[in-house]
Amino acid sequence: MTPHSRRGWVLIALVTLSAGGLVLAADRAFAAEPAFQALDLQLHANQALDDDFHGYVGNNLKPLPRGRQKFKNVEFAIGEKFIQLASTLAPDFPEKVEGIAVNRKLTRMHFLHATGWGSPDMQDGTEIGSFQIRYDDKTSATIPIEYGRDLRYWWDFDNAAPTTRAEVAWKDTNEASTNFRAGGVGIRLFQLSWTNPHPEKTVTAFDYVSTNNTMCAPFLMAVTTDWIRTMAPLDRNIDRHVLINERARQGNVDLLFLGDSITEGWEVSGKDAWQKRYGPRKAMNAVISGDRTQHVLWRLEHGNVDKLSPKLVVLMIGTNNFGDDSAEDIAAGIGAVVAKLRAKVPHAKVLLLGVFPRGEKADDPLRKTTVAVNTLIKSIADRKMVHSLNINDKLLGADGTQDRALMPDLVHLSPQGYEVWGNAIEPKVAELLEGIMPYPDLPKKAGKIDKEAPRTFQQTDSGLRYRVLRKGSGNSPAANDNVVVDYKGWLDDGTIFDASYDREETSKFPLNGVIRGWTEGLQLISEGGMIELEIPAELGYGAQGRPPKIPANATLHFVVELLEVN
Repeated sequence: MTPHSRRGWVLIALVTLSAGGLVLAADRAFAAEPAFQALDLQLHANQALDDDFHGYVGNNLKPLPRGRQKFKNVEFAIGEKFIQLASTLAPDFPEKVEGIAVNRKLTRMHFLHATGWGSPDMQDGTEIGSFQIRYDDKTSATIPIEYGRDLRYWWDFDNAAPTTRAEVAWKDTNEASTNFRAGGVGIRLFQLSWTNPHPEKTVTAFDYVSTNNTMCAPFLMAVTTDWIRTMAPLDRNIDRHVLINERARQGNVDLLFLGDSITEGWEVSGKDAWQKRYGPRKAMNAVISGDRTQHVLWRLEHGNVDKLSPKLVVLMIGTNNFGDDSAEDIAAGIGAVVAKLRAKVPHAKVLLLGVFPRGEKADDPLRKTTVAVNTLIKSIADRKMVHSLNINDKLLGADGTQDRALMPDLVHLSPQGYEVWGNAIEPKVAELLEGIMPYPDLPKKAGKIDKEAPRTFQQTDSGLRYRVLRKGSGNSPAANDNVVVDYKGWLDDGTIFDASYDREETSKFPLNGVIRGWTEGLQLISEGGMIELEIPAELGYGAQGRPPKIPANATLHFVVELLEVN
């Protein structure tokens, strides 16, 4: 094989697209398995649900329903007892329970748990225990249990902040919590889901461990495993995989594309656009026609990136799963691919593209699956190392119908389609690969951006990202000052949710009376200045959002002109 460019490999043009290039019929390799399999904890359980515990009469879990129950779309088996571990306030319980049997291959484990004797003053991130996972090859994995991230105190005092890696799965009250104070206190259990990095191995057992050095006493109510085929590697040892590995061993790749036949089309219909746009960027197209998420997982474990250190990976996968898998399972498989990429090439940023539109009309069932998958995978992005981008509006007509000039067979792209694809992702590719950020579109009534304004963002300790687009010459505000501003705000997908420019009136408010990102950001410029802010959800409207315009956990973007400080 010879490279297409002396600057480094640009393409691996090994095979042309087969008809359709998709695998949509059921595959015998994908035998159905039970979605959920509950573990039996009763052999190790040491506390009855109906018995009072933690020192209070009537403080029990009698309200929790028994038997097979579904919480947060996961089926658990609730027995009559559960496992309680020790803490500094619960010395009579065991510090560790070992050898809880699993004996199966699994893609995820779901834990229904909480802690007793937690405190509102306990610092989030404090490790209070762990799950020690054992594999059949004598290796192991550790799942830390951190307060505030994976669980909180099971008594719900004053609606404490939500956990960041787990969800409240069940809520109720008991006699003790109801009588604790006027208005009572709720009780709750949390669901923590863990993705197994080695679904190819059998998990034989796990140990449940308390650090026993805080007041928090973890307890475990139920555990369920699942086997989601989209998350499990599936052998893809074909000629093109071998050739991709040969290319990967040569290294010298900054930009890596991963996907299926749609992305492989850059080597055929999109060849000219690729050479022009990605040829000088040390790009490699490590794709195989017909791939599902399972195939990409297998390829990542078998050499496709082992010798590479790309700066950016552009990933689009999942369309070949549409014939057999639910939107939820496809999204889970895509999430597993991203997680595997992060483990294999941890220094690379990932640009996760929404699956291109399927179904010619907007009401086609395939289109509904496309929308569902792309909605779910947006949450995979952390906007630090993993970024998401959906360009499907560029491939559709105004009425939502697929544009056959761009997608002639309603799946793959024409040469014009690859031009549209390349143009649509270029600003994000330039940002993530080369640190070049285009300036935002300004309303006609806005002032000008300085010629020397930075193309890159700075980030504060709080996570606020900003760049000063125009330096001011007046006073800088303090948090307790009143300010007069003009602004425009938009979401990640470009949707404008508010703009004072459109109302043809400036906005005046106390700086300490708005979201934290504004309070911090406007203190970074002076009167007459303009700043662009990228505000993470925790500095904006958080998990609640501001319906109907601002969804939960939304990153907010603003251009703000500071007109006056009082």
